[in-house]
Amino acid sequence: MKKYKKDKKYLDEKMCKKTLTKTEFNYLSQKSGSS
Repeated sequence: MKKYKKDKKYLDEKMCKKTLTKTEFNYLSQKSGSS
């Protein structure tokens, strides 16, 4: 769960900066969806 929150925070920061790549988004989306 702690790992997920870390990824979520990372994802949110990337979304704010609009620098999230498609690969990163897919990777983080899969992780959040499986937890």
